[in-house]
Amino acid sequence: MKPAPFQYTAPTSLREALTILAENGYEAKPLAGGQSLVPTMNFRLAQPGILVDLNHIPDLSYIRLGPDGSLHIGAMTRHSAVEHDPLVAQHAPLLHETMPHIAHRQIRNRGTIGGSLAHADPAAELPAVAVALDARFRLVSQRGERWVAASDFFVGLFATDLRTGELLAEVVFPPMPPRAGYAFDEVARRPGDYAMAGAATLVALDAAGRCEQARLVYLSVGEYPTPASQAAALLLGQRPSAELIGQAADAAATLDIDPVADIETVVGGINASLADATLAARRPPRHRSTPEPGAPRSTRRGGRGSCGPAGEPCVRCPPCERSKPRKFRPSFLATTSVVALPENGSSTVSPIKVNILMSRRGNSSGNMARCLDCFSPGKFQCP
Repeated sequence: MKPAPFQYTAPTSLREALTILAENGYEAKPLAGGQSLVPTMNFRLAQPGILVDLNHIPDLSYIRLGPDGSLHIGAMTRHSAVEHDPLVAQHAPLLHETMPHIAHRQIRNRGTIGGSLAHADPAAELPAVAVALDARFRLVSQRGERWVAASDFFVGLFATDLRTGELLAEVVFPPMPPRAGYAFDEVARRPGDYAMAGAATLVALDAAGRCEQARLVYLSVGEYPTPASQAAALLLGQRPSAELIGQAADAAATLDIDPVADIETVVGGINASLADATLAARRPPRHRSTPEPGAPRSTRRGGRGSCGPAGEPCVRCPPCERSKPRKFRPSFLATTSVVALPENGSSTVSPIKVNILMSRRGNSSGNMARCLDCFSPGKFQCP
């Protein structure tokens, strides 16, 4: 596919860019890294009349500390720069831990932090992390500037609080609280794929060892980053324990989140849905979890029961039933860490593991199933 005809301009200053946006209104579309906008233009899902390239504005690319210890990142800062910057690792470790999860290295070399946040993809990692860290966004236009909290910025599916003629110019992450733990993890079919579900967490204790701050935010379970406010409320004022974490996980699963579909359903319109996403602490997985990145992949093709690691028989797969195609893939159990707490007030972080149970529909033809232990294609039916 080719994009619809459009005009192109490359301003060299923020003032010039804001002038062009104000003059063209809804017809103008800012271009940051282009990793999401260009594909949607090629499919003609987006047809801007004029493309405003922000890549020649040096004032929008920086990483620096504020007087109060907050971390300021320009909207045009590349993902790869954020990933490897020592200031980010020191002052926003949750953000630093999240960056390698974003797509692939080639995309991180071009994509920008502001572009990802303004795009507001419900399966993107950065919106959830920004809400978990209570970040603030500086929005600028010819009318002036205003500050918006991350929790108020995302208003719907691919929808934000940005107004016509406005640009996201800067993201500010507040200082990390003392005695804080953090964690980020997600479940994806392969490293770099869209996350089927994920969570970003920040937990802080007071001097007495009681939880004084808890922020648990999910991605890819709704139309925008979804805070687990009721689960966090159970932790506040309490001394963390495995039992308490289990109660909070149950509350998050039953009270805070109600996933309706995954990102593949939203974007691709394929016949697949996220039927159920539930957290259950203190319950070990029935089978081994989703393979870690870099783990040996199973054989892609082979005979009966040949989808185990390194070609060994898979203990979960019964003999192939070619006469019984399955229209629905069975549920599978994957593991992700969503909470990390300091141990005894020290700086050592101890992740708390929980389980995510998901169910997905198969393809429309109904004649292809997968071993969901190793994701190898083949006509297997796992228990």
